[in-house]
Amino acid sequence: MQLNIFCMKNLANRLKKIYLWGFGNKEVSRKLFLFPNYFKKIGGGLIIVSIMFRFTPLLHILNESCRMFFGEFFILGLFFIAISKDKVEDEMSFTFRLNAITRSFSGAVIFFVLRHFQFLIKYGASRDLNAQEVLFLILGGYLILYFTYKLEQNENIL
Repeated sequence: MQLNIFCMKNLANRLKKIYLWGFGNKEVSRKLFLFPNYFKKIGGGLIIVSIMFRFTPLLHILNESCRMFFGEFFILGLFFIAISKDKVEDEMSFTFRLNAITRSFSGAVIFFVLRHFQFLIKYGASRDLNAQEVLFLILGGYLILYFTYKLEQNENIL
């Protein structure tokens, strides 16, 4: 009986530590792994290069895999911009990031479910999802929402 109570207390303490580490401890849960601020410039450069090469007439000669390759650069650029630090990183930016990723992911899931049903009704068959479409929708939505939140905060301060 004593051993069983000891095991239950030990298990409860371990679960409490896991909870505090992930959710309850504000210092630990507020620390995100983010790239340094200069990765925004690298991401912007990747986006510019991918757009430039994707729409040049020279690439129409090349095959479709080269065009998809530059689409991957575009997604990588969005990714670098999305997870790079701001110049001033505070609690409000953490809240903005959390709200933006939650809403963009939820919106992407709803969009693709509705699109799937649209294809079923219209064509009678489903269409496979493209990974670039999913990532572009999630990352693009995240960036739009995050920077909208930041602009609203700056307007409220002024």
